[in-house]
Amino acid sequence: MIFNIFSILGVLIFIAAYVLQLVALKNQNKKMEAITKPMIVAGLILASVMLLIQRLPDSKNILLLTTIGLCGSFAGDILLLKPENKVRLITGALGFITSNVSFLILLNPSLKLYPIPFWGVLIFLAFYALAFALIILVVLGKQPLIVILGMGTYFAFACFVNYEGAITFLGSRGLYSVCFTLGIATLLASDIVLAKEFTGHPLPNNQFIVMIIYPISQLLLAAGSILMSIGI
Repeated sequence: MIFNIFSILGVLIFIAAYVLQLVALKNQNKKMEAITKPMIVAGLILASVMLLIQRLPDSKNILLLTTIGLCGSFAGDILLLKPENKVRLITGALGFITSNVSFLILLNPSLKLYPIPFWGVLIFLAFYALAFALIILVVLGKQPLIVILGMGTYFAFACFVNYEGAITFLGSRGLYSVCFTLGIATLLASDIVLAKEFTGHPLPNNQFIVMIIYPISQLLLAAGSILMSIGI
C-alpha cells in the first residue's frame, strides 16, 4: 500500500513539474525553470522505483538499470541548465550517455531472444549510421572537437538504443520495446533542438518544443521498464 501511495505521489510530481515548467517558459522565469525541469524526472524516478520494488526479486535488474538510467537524465538536466559552459555541456552529455547505456543493456538480452535476418540488421545499421552522420554534420557544424566528440558519442548511443529497440520489436512485438524506442527517439529529437540552439541557430519556439517532447521521452522510458517487468 505504501509503495502505491509513493508511486502516485511520483506521478503527481511529474505532472505538476511539467505544467509549472511550461508556465515558467511562458513567463520567462529562469529560476522556476531551473527548479521544475529536474523535478520532472525526479517524479518519474520515484514512481518507477516504487512500482518496480513491488515486483522484486524478479525486477531487480530492471529496477537497477532503470534507476541508473533516469538518474543519468536527472544529472544531465541539472548540468545542462547552463549549456554555454562547455564543461557542463560535456558532463551533461555523459549523464545522458549513462542513461542510454542503461536502457541499451535492458534491451540487449531481449534482442538475443528474438534474432532477425542478418540483412535486416545491416539495413538498420546503415540507416542509423546515416542519421548519426547527418546529425553531426548539420547540427554541430564547426564546434570545437571536444564538443563534437562528446555530443557525437551521446547521439551515437541514442541511435543505437533506437536500433536495438526496433530490432527487438520486430522479433518480440513487445509493447515495452515500442516505449523504449519511442522514448529514445523523442529524447534524441529534443536534444537535436537543443544542439541547434547551442550552435547559435535556434529553431522557432525551441524551448517549448523541447519541454513538450522531453518529458514524454522520459515517461516512455519509465513506462518501458515497467511494462518489461510485467512481461508486456
